[in-house]
Amino acid sequence: MIAKLIFPVFLFLFTFNLFSQHQVIDKLSNTTDIKIVWEVSTDEIEKGISGGLLYPEMQFSRYELLGVPKENYKISVILHGPAGKFLLVDETYKKVTGKDEPNPNKDQVAKLLSQGVSVELCIVTMEMNNWTEKDILPGVEILYVGAYPRLTDLQYQGYKYIRY
Repeated sequence: MIAKLIFPVFLFLFTFNLFSQHQVIDKLSNTTDIKIVWEVSTDEIEKGISGGLLYPEMQFSRYELLGVPKENYKISVILHGPAGKFLLVDETYKKVTGKDEPNPNKDQVAKLLSQGVSVELCIVTMEMNNWTEKDILPGVEILYVGAYPRLTDLQYQGYKYIRY
């Protein structure tokens, strides 16, 4: 009889302990004046596109899901180094990658731009690869100041830094 009572009590305590180990965070403490800058310098691919272009869009979507008004946040994505190739028009992308496939990132870039995300490319990356403005996807901003000075400047403006 006692054994029949102990098991349910033990199960309850075990279950309570198991669930109490995890805290649910379902709200943000700040939903105004959110400013984020993503530095993307790697050429890692996730889900067929640049991970550095995928995750900022996921962050944007998460803010929408949480009900944060679009005017309350700004997201900038700065690409340089090996990641620069993700911002190339198809013809240049094919030459750079040696593949006869169009740039799989162009739709993601267009999506980010349509959401109000700033997508920026470092001039030094362009110069090192002999790319010109005609090689770059429409809407991408060219950082004539360079990636690092721009990252520093945005952080002085209160942007929070995320590196991919």
